[in-house]
Amino acid sequence: MKNTKSKIVHICLASHNEVMFRDHNDYVRAFNYFAEGVFATESRAIAEGFMSDHFHICVQTDSPQELLFKMRNAYVRYFNSRYHRNGRLAERNAFVSEIDGACHLTACVSYVLRQGLHHGLTTTVFEYPYTSANALFKRELGKTADAPQMPEKSRYQYLLRSTCIDPGIRMDNTGQLFREDVIDTHFTESIFITPKNFNYHMHRPSDASWISEQTEKEEGNPVTLDAIERGVCHDTEALQNNERGRVDSRHMTDMQLCELIDKKYLPRYSKKEFSSIYTIKLFEREAIANKISADLKRDALRKSGRQFFVTDKQLVRCLALKKED
Repeated sequence: MKNTKSKIVHICLASHNEVMFRDHNDYVRAFNYFAEGVFATESRAIAEGFMSDHFHICVQTDSPQELLFKMRNAYVRYFNSRYHRNGRLAERNAFVSEIDGACHLTACVSYVLRQGLHHGLTTTVFEYPYTSANALFKRELGKTADAPQMPEKSRYQYLLRSTCIDPGIRMDNTGQLFREDVIDTHFTESIFITPKNFNYHMHRPSDASWISEQTEKEEGNPVTLDAIERGVCHDTEALQNNERGRVDSRHMTDMQLCELIDKKYLPRYSKKEFSSIYTIKLFEREAIANKISADLKRDALRKSGRQFFVTDKQLVRCLALKKED
């Protein structure tokens, strides 16, 4: 880690028309390559949150662009190789903002950790597995059980060939590095001071009082939900409704939809030993979208007694029907 005078930044990279992570293995690689970038640039990882079509990271670093380049370059090479895909993944430019001041930092980290809740995937922060929320205050919040670890001889499959990850950093049996070994949890916990205050910020409403609190105590613009999600989501009212727990559990997640596409519909269009949505023609992907829509209308995708639904935007990004600008 470089000197503590390094600036703290929030970085968000979005992919509006195509998912970046189709299944759990993709999330694993993304986090591992984030760790590779952190250690290669001697940065401090503070918080992260990965969604299917974007991610947020909060880091203390002298080299935010270098960190992002290393992480992004490694992940795109992995993603393109796995899915037989070519070209850039996600938008050309990430949104990068410097975070200055204790109140601003607390708000920024809180919003990054609350991704699953804000985007309607879970009803609590701690249900969502792809943020570092569950790596904080583990003992105090009763989360002391560790996942089974990956055998030493298998670790290389999930890291870069020229990895800078220390062998002492643990890896779970799915190939993901332990979040609490990558995130500087001591530093992040010090932002919230106590477990009670941490719990409060994981559940406090995104209302005017939070903005007022920052304005009174800090200079500069307050960190808001709208500012954090700039370039990702323009409907902050919907995010706030999700925050209040108004989540429709029938809404299929992008990961569920990608799994449905890859396992149920894709085999009808490709009999190759390996295939993905990128190995079939655009008109075939459009046909899959139409078939899924038709099956939904005739109640053919009922599961466990419940009927799921998806949006047109989900079909576009899970089937890569539109290229990024």
